[in-house]
Amino acid sequence: MDSLWIVAVVVGGPLVLVMALVLVAAPAGMAMAKASRPPRPPREVTPAVWDEAKELVDKGQLIHAVKVVRQHTGMSLKDAKDYVDAVKDGRAPRPLEPGTGRLSDRVRAFRDSGDHDSALALVQAETGMTREEAVRFVDALD
Repeated sequence: MDSLWIVAVVVGGPLVLVMALVLVAAPAGMAMAKASRPPRPPREVTPAVWDEAKELVDKGQLIHAVKVVRQHTGMSLKDAKDYVDAVKDGRAPRPLEPGTGRLSDRVRAFRDSGDHDSALALVQAETGMTREEAVRFVDALD
């Protein structure tokens, strides 16, 4: 009977250790895999999304407006909340339909509302400029 216990400890001990390591390492490995995925780039706010967000803001449904912006743009929670707050305060102008109006006027609208990143992204998307070139373009606007 004593030899049976010895066999159980010799065989079972390492097995228990391996199982414990798997249970501890699995969540860490999944977290690392999730963290290593690149984030999905946000899409720009379309006039339709702005209209829906503005309507919800006017009704006092700020949380729902944030959800709508996140759903349609892929923005982070913080970015969507900041955007909805800007819509509420009148700092986020309604975006123009894609390709309408002069590029410089559309870029100025973003820049003047404090959304410098969107101004740069618009210049890059419509001209193919590098980020550095887009920065110079935005900075050169009066």
